[in-house]
Amino acid sequence: MKFLLSFAFVVVLVFSVTGQESETSKNPDKKTAGIVSITGKSFGPNELIGKVVVLNFWFTSCPPCLKEIPELNNIVDEYSGKDVVFLAFATDKKDQIEAFIAENPFKYNLIPEATMLMLRFLEPDKNGRMETAFPTHIVVDRTGKKTVYETGIKGVEVVKKELERQFKPVDNKAAPVPTR
Repeated sequence: MKFLLSFAFVVVLVFSVTGQESETSKNPDKKTAGIVSITGKSFGPNELIGKVVVLNFWFTSCPPCLKEIPELNNIVDEYSGKDVVFLAFATDKKDQIEAFIAENPFKYNLIPEATMLMLRFLEPDKNGRMETAFPTHIVVDRTGKKTVYETGIKGVEVVKKELERQFKPVDNKAAPVPTR
């Protein structure tokens, strides 16, 4: 079983690197061979370090995924201008997503044909299988630690609470020093 998981990891890594190399060769001006959205924006380590990253795994014909999009758009609006990046990994092709968002705006940075990228973030189930339910929500803090991993539409509330926690104002006032 360990061999099978190791083999699967190596296959994912090879496909990921191969895809990144081809993206870099197509766009030699890109500083990082990162994740590329449908708008052509690249998200590599330089764009993500020190930021909170919110990931959503979805596809255009997933009823719960579609139901949560308006709430996810509200979260994007609420955190606009803050150090947070919203990425939505879709299983669909670019043209399918473009047709979909023409009717149903989705404000996350949309990453098409991202099934292999999803595997980088999935956690094995109790039987060691790398499967997920859709939608899946993941939040990664500024240090790169995964703080949320939630499947299903209930993930929207979990993401909201985690972002509130991540962006909670810090009280910089020093505690008063007792006098004698």
